[in-house]
Amino acid sequence: MNADYSDITREMKEILSAPYEDGDILENRYRILSQNPGRQGQIYYCYDLWSQVPCVLKTSKVQNPDAFQTETKKLLNLPSHKNVVKLYRFEQSQSGYYTVMEWLPNSLKSLIASGAPVSADKIASIALSVCLGISHCSKYLSEPGKPFVHGHLRPANLLFTWDGDVKIADLIGGTYPLQTPAFHADDDIFSLGKMMEMLFHCGKGDRQPRTSQEQQLEHIIQGCIAKQPKDRIQSFQQLMDLLTEFLHLPSDFDEKGHCCADPEEKNWLRVKACDWAILGEYQKADRLLSQLLEAEETNNDNFLADACCSLAEIYRNQKMFEKALPLYEKAIAYDGDRNSYLWTSKGITLRCMDRREDAFQCFCQALTINPYDFPAIKNELDILCRQGRIHELKKAKVRLLSLYKKQPDEEELLKHIGYACYALKEFEQARSCFQKYLEYNHNDWEAIYYCAMCLYTGRDITHSRKYFQTAVRKMEEEGITDESQTKLMYLSVSLYNLGDFYGAMEYLEQYQRNFGSTAQTKHLKLLLQLDCQLQEKYGPLLSDVYRQLTNVIFTNDPRKHYTPMLEQLISMKEYWEQNKLTENLTGHACDMYLSCLDYLVACCEGLGETERALAYCDQILSYDRSLPEGLYNKGRNLFLSERVYESLPYFQAALQYQQDPDTRIQMEESLHQAQSTAEASPECRKLFLEQIINEAAEANGRPETLQVIVEEKSFFLKEEFPDMLQAYVSERITSLKSSSCGAGSLDAPIHNSEDNVWKFILQILNLAGALQQISGEKKHICASGALSLYRILDEYAAEAKDDLKENLSKAREDLLKKAKLSEGKTIYANACIELGDILMEKYLDAERPQEMLKEAAICYHQALNHYRQNTFPRQYAFLMLRISALMEKRYRLLKDHSLLLARVYFSHVTPNDLPEGKEAADLYRRMKQTLQ
Repeated sequence: MNADYSDITREMKEILSAPYEDGDILENRYRILSQNPGRQGQIYYCYDLWSQVPCVLKTSKVQNPDAFQTETKKLLNLPSHKNVVKLYRFEQSQSGYYTVMEWLPNSLKSLIASGAPVSADKIASIALSVCLGISHCSKYLSEPGKPFVHGHLRPANLLFTWDGDVKIADLIGGTYPLQTPAFHADDDIFSLGKMMEMLFHCGKGDRQPRTSQEQQLEHIIQGCIAKQPKDRIQSFQQLMDLLTEFLHLPSDFDEKGHCCADPEEKNWLRVKACDWAILGEYQKADRLLSQLLEAEETNNDNFLADACCSLAEIYRNQKMFEKALPLYEKAIAYDGDRNSYLWTSKGITLRCMDRREDAFQCFCQALTINPYDFPAIKNELDILCRQGRIHELKKAKVRLLSLYKKQPDEEELLKHIGYACYALKEFEQARSCFQKYLEYNHNDWEAIYYCAMCLYTGRDITHSRKYFQTAVRKMEEEGITDESQTKLMYLSVSLYNLGDFYGAMEYLEQYQRNFGSTAQTKHLKLLLQLDCQLQEKYGPLLSDVYRQLTNVIFTNDPRKHYTPMLEQLISMKEYWEQNKLTENLTGHACDMYLSCLDYLVACCEGLGETERALAYCDQILSYDRSLPEGLYNKGRNLFLSERVYESLPYFQAALQYQQDPDTRIQMEESLHQAQSTAEASPECRKLFLEQIINEAAEANGRPETLQVIVEEKSFFLKEEFPDMLQAYVSERITSLKSSSCGAGSLDAPIHNSEDNVWKFILQILNLAGALQQISGEKKHICASGALSLYRILDEYAAEAKDDLKENLSKAREDLLKKAKLSEGKTIYANACIELGDILMEKYLDAERPQEMLKEAAICYHQALNHYRQNTFPRQYAFLMLRISALMEKRYRLLKDHSLLLARVYFSHVTPNDLPEGKEAADLYRRMKQTLQ
């Protein structure tokens, strides 16, 4: 059978022509979850980041803006009703008009499309809900001589709430589906009757006989859809009376009871209060919140706490801290210490009011409730750091390390451990934490900035500047406003350390305009002024020396030109050291001083004073251990001093940090020359063997350090390496045995001599264990080297103790098995999936089933870290299907927007993507039926 894809193609074209994609944020407020084309524009299903509720945003193509605005304002002022979709707001943006309304999960259209039979009572209830909604609109929207008419009642405009109630949508403008030239009330009645007729025949066909109840309902339906308007039911009140009688409801049944007790009504009041606060109508916002809190039927403390917190957040963002604080206290009272974020928010508000000790107590309380409340952790550390409470900082660091040990999946803890270490001036440990955290979140500009500061403080300046440049780019990409206090300071410091005087001064002045002067800004401004003064005084001198160094090679007697330059540079260096300008070198001043030392190295080389040049190189690297020019100069002077093996790591490090391609070519040539010389030198080969033996002994056989040495000096690892290693070790053992220290018994204790045979044998055992764990291109040569060492050790096994025999045999067996590499990540991912499946199966048996589902979601997302779509498409698809099923179960429990998320996850899966097997196919089929 040939499928007709014309509708799909048309729909795809409309979606592709939409200006936004899923995940985008509209108007800095609405995150798009999905979208569809509508009659009058695009329909976006969104999440309101301010009010924290799902909503629908509809764009409109308006031909008469004045009439459209008038009609919309009427609807905004329409009192809420349980059978009318709420209109939250109407806005005009640069791209046109749009309206925001509540989001509802399903429509009558989907119910009819399912083909499931609908009972007569259900049909009558749906129709009665429509009548109530239309009557409410007629009461408030009708004008003299112009009664309210919806004009386009259809299945797509009748929406179901989470509780199954029906609401009327699309009250704004539109064209009647039947293209009637003038709309009347009986047109709406006719449309409603047609929908009742569709529901009546849904899943039944024309089967006979019908029950008396069905015959009674069919009579009502025929009264709605009679061909002649005069023969139809003439008003919604008449239809409502008939339906009320059919459902055996009291004769005085009306819309009473639709008060604040309805969850939808309560949510609408909360959203409306937030909107008034955002618009600056604070009295209206407070009045709506009071109405919500004072309602007798309202007894959901969680909801009340959330409502108070939402309004307090808006007040706090508008710097109205005195209004926000009592609302947070109310929220905490309703919450009963169940959620830590309320205490954290109160603490942040108190901190903004400069009540730091009270704020600190709030953060401590938040961490008592939830030790993983990251905003509370960050604020707690910041207060301790600013107040210099070192002892408490150390305790906080120990607590965070303990938490991370319990939950290593909470990567953000690494960032806060890094903060604590940085505040305690443990810069190396802090850098390690930040770099590990950035492996998980490489876009966090704050962590990048602190990582740069750790490197800069640790005199790894060139390396740190890459991080500073990245941090500046990320901060500027995210956007800078006058409220970005922290960001402005970080930008000033970053640009200062990058040597950008004008950029740093610009952000510093913006900071001072908005937030005033602080000790930190005054200190930074003094440093910038000092940089400027030093540049004016010494900049011309350094430029002149650079020009002379460039031209001196073309003179007849270069040596006589180096001496006056050397004297000038030494005078500058001595002045800086005498005035203690070199104690805390930063910014452009550091660059000038390093340039001075670099030119001193060049002058010493020109005069042939290699040892003196090396001393200046050491000074350069003491200020910036990652400066490529300093590393290269140190390597070159070591090479000229015939210390070839020592020069190798400096050439390699210089090449690692150098970015300029032309300079890299020169450095690569020097490195290759040094490697060729070292490879041909017996002395260098001996030094290499001694180095790997000593490093393996210090690491107790662990391969990490040896792996680095092998990669740096891989040119030594040729086919003859195992024989070279065996010969060196045998010669060394023979030498030790013939020496006076080794002439005694082989059982002599190790501590009796530095070079006895037993100690060396244990070093060789460590080296053999490390070599067999080496990975990469040279792993086979290293394994052969390990076997050659085991052959030597066999000769002494008879005289060894039992534990050495056992370890030696086990090590040889492990090496000779040639076992495959561990599939650790795959095993871990599969274990996460299995645990998630078990939690999904057992969640209803738990005391708090939503917590079981939350844990299952965490397991599935951990597995997704390994099963990526591009590398494991089938496993990825099956995981997305599992998460979709989980969200559907969550919806059944909480009746929230999880069903929408289930559909989003399900949209990533097709039957062809899934792995073969009955389990995946059955789950896909069940989810497809459920979501339809």
